[in-house]
Amino acid sequence: MNILLVDDSDFSLSLTKELIIQATDDSDICFLLAKDGDEAVHIFRDSKMGEIDVIFMDVVMPEKNGVTALHEIRTMDRPDSLTVPIVIASIRQTKS
Repeated sequence: MNILLVDDSDFSLSLTKELIIQATDDSDICFLLAKDGDEAVHIFRDSKMGEIDVIFMDVVMPEKNGVTALHEIRTMDRPDSLTVPIVIASIRQTKS
C-alpha cells in the first residue's frame, strides 16, 4: 500500500505515519512524503496509474494549500485522480 502524506509540519507527518501504522496490520506500507500541496501534486502526477492508494493532506500549508492541491489532483486527466481517496484535514496546534 502506498500512502501519500502531505504536511508542512514534521511533527504532524510523524504523528500521522505512526497512527496509520498502529491502525493497520499492513506491514508493507510505503509512505511518500510531501511538504506542501505543490509537491503533492507533482508526486501524484508523476506516479504510475493506481500507484497511490490514499492521500492524507493538511489544509494549511505554504506554497499551495491542501484545498488547491485537492482541486488540481481531482481535475487531472487520468482516471485515478477521481477515485483515489483523499483525506484532507488540519490539526490546530496551540501553545501551552
